[in-house]
Amino acid sequence: LKYLLASIQSRGKVAVVCASTALAASNFTGGQTAHSLLKVEVLDEDDESPAQCMLHKHPRAMQLLNQAVLVGWDEFPNSDRDAVEAVYAALNGFAGKVLVCTGDFCQIPPVVKGGTRAAIVSQSIARSPLWSRFQKRQLTRPMRAVADPEYAEFA
Repeated sequence: LKYLLASIQSRGKVAVVCASTALAASNFTGGQTAHSLLKVEVLDEDDESPAQCMLHKHPRAMQLLNQAVLVGWDEFPNSDRDAVEAVYAALNGFAGKVLVCTGDFCQIPPVVKGGTRAAIVSQSIARSPLWSRFQKRQLTRPMRAVADPEYAEFA
């Protein structure tokens, strides 16, 4: 993801990146949390309504996202499917953009307060009707082999 972002930005185009947590976002230059970049409201822990995307109230954020040709979303499997679906609707299905999502489904699932295993699984992006629209790829070699010119023969 860092390589893709740098490649696009080096061509003078806009690429933005977010992550499900601030710690993961800090791994990227200009990285933000998904809530901050995509203006997904943070719900009170007692609120059971689905997350809303509030981009329509943030014209500068919407302008940045409209200019972006690539949106990177790290720790994507940790994201609540309601939030992803709200962002998808607000950005008209990411029309004209490449959305690159990274993460590991074997790590932390979406957080569902007091949720049963079934409730947590149902909030996974893999249970969303949008999931079938994603092209899934799995890394089969270390990223260094892809990003480092010294290892170009492996790319």
